Amino acid sequence: MFAPLLFYKRGFIFTGRSFRSIDHTNLNCMKRKETVNIIRKRFKKINAAFRALMLHFDAEDIHDFRVEVKKLKAFLRFAGTAGSTGTVGTASPGTSGKGPAGLKLPKKLRELYRISGTLRNLQLQQQNIRNAWPAGGAESPDHYLYLLITESVCQVTQAKRLVKGKRSFKKEERQIIGQLPLRPGKKIAERFVRAHTSNIRDLLAVSSPTDDSFHTIRKKLKDLQYTGPYTGGHVTLPESPERRPAGFPLTDKEIVSFTGLLGDLQDLCIGIELLQPAYTNRVSPEKERMGLVDLRRQWQKEKERKEQEVYIKLTKKLLPA
Repeated sequence: MFAPLLFYKRGFIFTGRSFRSIDHTNLNCMKRKETVNIIRKRFKKINAAFRALMLHFDAEDIHDFRVEVKKLKAFLRFAGTAGSTGTVGTASPGTSGKGPAGLKLPKKLRELYRISGTLRNLQLQQQNIRNAWPAGGAESPDHYLYLLITESVCQVTQAKRLVKGKRSFKKEERQIIGQLPLRPGKKIAERFVRAHTSNIRDLLAVSSPTDDSFHTIRKKLKDLQYTGPYTGGHVTLPESPERRPAGFPLTDKEIVSFTGLLGDLQDLCIGIELLQPAYTNRVSPEKERMGLVDLRRQWQKEKERKEQEVYIKLTKKLLPA
């Protein structure tokens, strides 16, 4: 059991149970020991989720594994705000010239996360097609579903090959701990929140954000959700404005609400992508193929409606009047 984490929030410190006032000069940084404890805790949960995932690759286990990895990724971005000794594993794009290079997931963990995401999309698409297909229709979507199932099996095979003989990510845990910043700078919470808030506002400062922009906004909000005081992975940003980090415009509930809306939008985008001609042209029965084309049109209209809804809500809350 690790020591209670001290986490700075605009004149308050979170001790693991409650916020209390502090002297501004007494809290300069998060100690390395505390960051190591956080990494170890995250990997303990990742390893448990990894073992469950490899048993059956069912939807719930995939979701749990990906959530735990997302929490680790969020913390690495948070720690990287203060600078780092380098990247962990193979460097990836996105760190060129703007601030310190971020800490990155080691290659094997990053690749399993990617494969599990593809598998999750294929499984979700099967469920959504079954739910959306007209009951009693003349042609069932059996050929398309078989295509999705076949691709799912390929992803499972790829995942098993990737981590063959692996029982945990202990090696990756040591890699990351070895690359952690020695002393994340003071006020990194405020800097992290300001940067994320600014990025989100920039993405919203156009009349029609792209699908990628909405996806990036969701990732930024998830980062803010997951980088709370790290006392168990719960959403812990306080509702009281005076206790939120400087410049932070949303409450916990608003973050959860917006990430839910953006998640639904992202699922629609993925569903539409999996109904593009590259997939539907591989379905031979004409009636089934045309049914899939019609469904893609319906989902495209629903996506446009959701985009407008999310854009209005986000800009109203996050952009200055």
